[in-house]
Amino acid sequence: MAWVIFIILSILCVGAVAAMILSRNQAHNALFLVLAFSSLGGIFGLLDAPFAAVAQVLVYAGAIMVLFLFAVMMFNLRRSPPPEKKRLRVILSTALGVILLAELVLA
Repeated sequence: MAWVIFIILSILCVGAVAAMILSRNQAHNALFLVLAFSSLGGIFGLLDAPFAAVAQVLVYAGAIMVLFLFAVMMFNLRRSPPPEKKRLRVILSTALGVILLAELVLA
């Protein structure tokens, strides 16, 4: 009976990863990745590795995918910023990099 569940979870995991690769929508990709991580947690549970199963579901399928979904929803990657904002971002990021490098040297 366990091998039937293993085959079902394996097909579900491979199908979710294939759907994630073929999909163009970032939100759908994140949800397919959650499905793949959850089915992988089920496979770890079948292999008598309860800690790995719980860590897979809680850490990867839960926390990291929630953060990924928030990042996808917050940033609109389809529009490029105007050139004046892009120049400002480059200047600010360079200044921040120099400040962080100075702090690293002083530490």
